[in-house]
Amino acid sequence: MDKTVLVMFSLAEGKRLVELLLQNPKIDLQAGFWYYQEDVHRWYLVLATPLVDTQGTSKAYEHIINVMDSMIPQPQWFEFTELYAKSPNDPLVKAVQSLGAVEFGEQGHFLRGRRVGGTYIDEAYVYFVAEEACSAVS
Repeated sequence: MDKTVLVMFSLAEGKRLVELLLQNPKIDLQAGFWYYQEDVHRWYLVLATPLVDTQGTSKAYEHIINVMDSMIPQPQWFEFTELYAKSPNDPLVKAVQSLGAVEFGEQGHFLRGRRVGGTYIDEAYVYFVAEEACSAVS
């Protein structure tokens, strides 16, 4: 996916999905952000939830897809294959969490060219990072 396409279209749809996931207590979203994976030249919407640890990745995807299916209108600028359900303990998620809490709101925050611990973040657009998740990283 071209980076400009992410900015023009996918940001709004990703934000809608993150907002709906935040309203779903079963999912307990700890972080939601787009991450550019340089080696494959693609953006992925990373959704960090403890469901990955407690029920497994498949069950976490099932919950996320159920929420995604309820979106009206349906997302047209990203697909299920562009989602990463990750544990809040994943190194990438921990790296983003270590930068501090991000309250969900009107605008997210771009990260570019940052090395955090042992993780390099080429580009990311962060919608939300739970404050309690950041406390766990400190």
